[in-house]
Amino acid sequence: MTQLALTVAVLAGAGLLGHAFVKLSRVDYGFDPEHLVSFSLKLPAREAAGRGVQSTLDQLRAEASRVPDVVAATISDSLPPRMNVGAAGGLETLDRGRLSNAPPSVSFASVDEAFFKTVGIQLIGGRVFDERETSTATGPRRVVVSRSLASRLWPGENAIGREFREDVGEPWLTVIGIVGDVNSGGFDGPLGPLAYYLARGQRETVWPYEQLTIRVRQDPARAIPALRSLIRRVVPDVPIVGVQTAYETIGDVNARVRFITFMMMGFAGIALALALIGVYGAFSCAVEQRRKEIGVRLALGAAPGDVMRMMLRTSARLTLVALGIGLPLAFAATPVLRSFLFDVSPGNPATFAVVTVFLIVTALAATCVPAQRAASVDPMEMLRDE
Repeated sequence: MTQLALTVAVLAGAGLLGHAFVKLSRVDYGFDPEHLVSFSLKLPAREAAGRGVQSTLDQLRAEASRVPDVVAATISDSLPPRMNVGAAGGLETLDRGRLSNAPPSVSFASVDEAFFKTVGIQLIGGRVFDERETSTATGPRRVVVSRSLASRLWPGENAIGREFREDVGEPWLTVIGIVGDVNSGGFDGPLGPLAYYLARGQRETVWPYEQLTIRVRQDPARAIPALRSLIRRVVPDVPIVGVQTAYETIGDVNARVRFITFMMMGFAGIALALALIGVYGAFSCAVEQRRKEIGVRLALGAAPGDVMRMMLRTSARLTLVALGIGLPLAFAATPVLRSFLFDVSPGNPATFAVVTVFLIVTALAATCVPAQRAASVDPMEMLRDE
């Protein structure tokens, strides 16, 4: 019974993680990862500190766009689901002041005019950057924000044309467009949907890492060799430090959740197998110990079905007692998994209901063979033995 009770707790944890993993596999990422591949480039220190590298990267993007099978190309310093992270508490609007009750973080990226089309982030209102804004550091600083950030900074109001800044002393940014929310930071530690996008040309410093992101018509793996050759030809001094499709990136940021889920499900499977073996062994032993009693019952007119139901009722009672111990234990233990549960609460009633039904059915199934053996006892043979 103790073994069954512990199995309930392990099964509940595995069920919650499995439920969360199924939801995770169906989540809307906020962008289109299909046929998307990204090259991470490390700029030499002497170039990263200057502005001349911008034109070289623009040339690389233009030539990448002309590669056969390429639909679009973009240069950015990050992209979902691995965007840059800043403190949301520093955000301040020109007309409303600081963001109240701010979450701990906000995602941001410096992008060019082709970014939203290439990555597949939906434009909701206003416009995205044009070539003039992404190629020059002069002029008004403009920004594109996510729908959630716009609604947090100006709830119930139109955000287009409004101004905010990243922190005190930073330049004011004018909102020119609103785009859809994206999931960033991985789903076991999501950063939330607050995000904004700066124009690459208006960034004061060039970061040492840039992303060349390409959307192709077919399998992105087929286009990687040609794109590698292009990068080596256009920017021979810039090493490629990473190449990943968007699905590989998503898989990496969720690797910890996937590992914990599969490990927990493996432990649950082992625990369930041991518990069922224990149930089978216990009832087989009980049948042997009660052979005389069962034989007498059958000799006095009990039907084999009555004997089998008696054994199954005993199994059901023990299983229910184990559930009475195991379910409270599971409720107390599963909050430990909260950080791994994407869109699933630790006390999810559907998961606990499924675990309860599953354990009852499997425990009764493990009892069926011993119960059937008990029902097939020959009462005359038992009486002759006496």
